Amino acid sequence: MPILMRWLAPILALAAALPACAQRSSARAPSWDTPIPAAEPRAELVLQLDLEPVSDCDERFDLALYEERGVELASWDESTALSHGCSARRVTVRYLPGRVSREALLAQIRKFTRKAEVVER
Repeated sequence: MPILMRWLAPILALAAALPACAQRSSARAPSWDTPIPAAEPRAELVLQLDLEPVSDCDERFDLALYEERGVELASWDESTALSHGCSARRVTVRYLPGRVSREALLAQIRKFTRKAEVVER
């Protein structure tokens, strides 16, 4: 019986502590994993880009763009992909102006593109 009690006490203590550990780890979950409220204002920026001439230029752009937590979506105009490759590509970026300003977003985009011009609709 003493052997059973020696094992049972630590197991019960661990079982009691697990829910507290789970709550702490979820409280530290990254902000990119939480849904954006529907009521949060959004804005769009339409750009014509010249990207690095590599086979996955649009994917590389997407990965770099989504590092900015204020970006919600990048939508590519597929007609420019077929005719232009990695230059003169058109993309619409939907972002959250409460989290990133238009100017800051443009400055960030210009860091990882060869050329980025705003296109008026």
